[in-house]
Amino acid sequence: MRDVAEALGMQASYSELEDPDWDIYFLDGPIVPTFLFKLQTYQRVNHFVGINVLARKNLLARNLQAMQRINPDEYNFFPPTWILPQDAKDFKAQFNQKKAKTFIVKPEASCQGKGIFLTRTYEWMTSMNEHYVA
Repeated sequence: MRDVAEALGMQASYSELEDPDWDIYFLDGPIVPTFLFKLQTYQRVNHFVGINVLARKNLLARNLQAMQRINPDEYNFFPPTWILPQDAKDFKAQFNQKKAKTFIVKPEASCQGKGIFLTRTYEWMTSMNEHYVA
């Protein structure tokens, strides 16, 4: 990052305390509002406030489902989705049909493919404390 910034004539900093006069700040976590209020007009960060609404699978699913209820013709591009455990009863009903379906199950807050698995059964869901999106 430092090499690219310098090649573009920008100043990179790994800490706002190191030098408060920076152009690009790379955060590997959430942005706090107090940090945003201190930004100069020329300074940029790599995150958006509220990005977790799109980045977390359960929140993205909930928002897409809400938009689909409001405007079904425009939001018909994603498959049926269940947020578990809250949709567990409806999800379990999918396995009572005669044709075996394969479902992709993902932990709601993991990243980089961690914890994703395929299933044709409901038995893996042993605890209602586990949160997934199917």
